[in-house]
Amino acid sequence: CGTPVLRRVVGGSGAQEGQWPWQVSLAFRGRHVCGGALIAPAWVLTAAHCFPPENPLPEYRVTLGVLQLLSPPPDAQVRGVASVARHPAYRDYRDSDDGGDVGGDLALARLDPPAVPSRLVRPVCVPAAGVAFVPGTNCTVTGWGHVRTAVPLPPPKTLQQLEVPLLSQRHCRCLYALGTATATGEGLGTPAGDTICAGFPQGQRDACQGDSGGPLTCRLGGTWHLAGVVSWGDACGAPGRPGVYTGVSPHLPWILSLV
Repeated sequence: CGTPVLRRVVGGSGAQEGQWPWQVSLAFRGRHVCGGALIAPAWVLTAAHCFPPENPLPEYRVTLGVLQLLSPPPDAQVRGVASVARHPAYRDYRDSDDGGDVGGDLALARLDPPAVPSRLVRPVCVPAAGVAFVPGTNCTVTGWGHVRTAVPLPPPKTLQQLEVPLLSQRHCRCLYALGTATATGEGLGTPAGDTICAGFPQGQRDACQGDSGGPLTCRLGGTWHLAGVVSWGDACGAPGRPGVYTGVSPHLPWILSLV
């Protein structure tokens, strides 16, 4: 796990084929809605909010081994979703405008049939128990989301990569506690104890709509480990509003009980 065919291009924006082989596209009724990370041949870890209860599972498709969404290679793999397990602690951020914590935004999607490992399709490593991702570490978030608020990724929709520094939980909670207004005008809660924050004080570079559920990966000992899953934020790249990711390590028992 965690070993792509190609090394990461530092400072680049568009990824290369085989660079992030665990990245998947989750589509609903033919439209890309979220990212996700392959953690085992039959399992993708993504965000719970990517599967609202009213959306029928047969309408979802997962695409693996693709770099450009509009130009998938012949050996890309398309799978259905057999079942979804949402984390039992999940609470939608839209229900937390009372200032409560926002956490548990994880879902495990079981692929039907399982993915076949290849040069373009490989799982990412799930961190071992006790592994800590230290604030200040530069990690990478990937996805096909908007390039700016309300500005979709242009054709051919090439997978984007962004290196972001991890922030301490205390720093992140302080930033979100400053002021009552948000860039979007929506009520947002406080990042919960199971989240990881990453981003830049000045904003500008961040995950955005369509990146939800996608992986935040950190390189440890020569392999890539899944540190977090894109969950929420205040608009995209707003100053003082880092991206909020659901941490994987706090939920290892739940993940391993199902996978």
